[in-house]
Amino acid sequence: MNPKEYIKNVLVTEARDMAPLQERFAQIRNIRILHSLTGLGSELSEVQEMVENPRFDGVNLKEEMGDLKWYMGIMVDELKFDPDQVFSNNEPGGIVAYGSVNQQAELQHQVHGMVKAIGTITDIAKKSLFYGKELNTAEILNQLQKLDYYINYSLRLYGQTSAQARERNIEKLRARYGEKFTEAAALERNLEAERAILEKK
Repeated sequence: MNPKEYIKNVLVTEARDMAPLQERFAQIRNIRILHSLTGLGSELSEVQEMVENPRFDGVNLKEEMGDLKWYMGIMVDELKFDPDQVFSNNEPGGIVAYGSVNQQAELQHQVHGMVKAIGTITDIAKKSLFYGKELNTAEILNQLQKLDYYINYSLRLYGQTSAQARERNIEKLRARYGEKFTEAAALERNLEAERAILEKK
């Protein structure tokens, strides 16, 4: 089957009935879930790119972990989860020493877990948004809890707690936006000011 024939066959089984799709995509809940998922996917891609480079910047890694938590926050709010059930302050035990030979391998293992958790949530959302299946919120909660654990573990490898990551993330975003999001501020960032916040102990 050549590429053109393949695309024709792809379209046969694509969900293309616009009436139910438009109805679902018009719902604020689904828009916010999609916003959360696209953010989680893009931030995770940046994390994966970093861990493949043995000389990556630990400050940037912690920034991306904070951004992952921010996108999780949208979903936690929209699905009315208890934030304390998702964002645990209990830190994982058995953390390897900073700079150890196993540190990079441990980080890669945690990122692998993040991939699985975000992928599972994305699959649940896909089945709901495109196929009309009821959203499995219980499993989303379960996967968000796993994701937060993997993030916390990764943060501890680089000397930061979960609470610190959340605080730095909000400080960075306040420096960028003030009290309200604007598209202009999203595109015109003061990277030096944000970096100074992220480097705080």
